[in-house]
This record gives sequence, structure tokens and C-alpha cells, in this order.
Amino acid sequence: MACAVPTPPGWPGMNGHGKFAKVYYEVLTDERFDGIRDDMAAMGSWVTLLIAAEKAWPEPAHVPVIVPRKALARLVSTGLVDPVSGGMFRIHGLDAERQRRSDHGRHANDVRWHSRESPPRSPPGSPPKVPEESNLEVEVEVEVERDGRLYA
Repeated sequence: MACAVPTPPGWPGMNGHGKFAKVYYEVLTDERFDGIRDDMAAMGSWVTLLIAAEKAWPEPAHVPVIVPRKALARLVSTGLVDPVSGGMFRIHGLDAERQRRSDHGRHANDVRWHSRESPPRSPPGSPPKVPEESNLEVEVEVEVERDGRLYA
């Protein structure tokens, strides 16, 4: 299970998918969070880093200046945060999580648009499909210009 953590004011949503980051309830029981979840500076820093990482994904994110160095060091030492050169970082496991979400969305799309149970439909915004063998006759008027005059 997850709860939505709103991003701070002024931070755009991640990749246009809304202004939230997922924090799973497993942080309450995951051993990697022992000693972190009861330290508000460390836990708050982890959530802040998660939001920044979601925003920057798939690229590494810059460490926000509001994250205390001591809290960042604790998060790195527990393996929850992976440091990257240049003052950047990655949240450990975020790539796998985002890939899982992507695979889930891709599967849902395949089920919707390629299911034999439902009639084939065009995705929203696509032009309507015309049957290959159509008895539809179309009359077209052609204008021809002769001597500066148009003739139908």
C-alpha cells in the first residue's frame, strides 16, 4: 500500500503524472528503516529526497539544500540513498519501482486495446478507422482554372 505525499509548492509533478510521490506503508516495518523512521530529520529527509528523485527520474537528482548533511549521511550508510558524484543521488530501488509501474501500465494498455473480449477501438485522439473494403462512394468536385476563371 502507498500513500500520496504532496510535493512542496512550486515543484512540478514527476514527468507530468501528477504532483505526488509514493511512500509505501512497508517503511513502517522494513528493517532498512530501523533507526530512520523514529528520527524525524532522517525520515523527513528521505521523503524530501524521494520527491526530488521522482521529479528527476530517470536521471539522478541533486541533493536539496534543506537536507541536513548528518541525515543524508545516515541515509547513505543504511543503503536507502545511493550517492552519485557532483552532489547528486539516487533513491535505492526507485529504478525497479518505476520499471514495475511502467510494466503495469503497459500491461493495462495491452489488455485494453488488444483484448479479444471487447470490440477494437481507436485510442483517444486518433483518426477513425475506415474499413478496408468499403462500399462508400465519394463525389469530389474539382475546380479547374482556365483563362483566369474557375470551372467546376
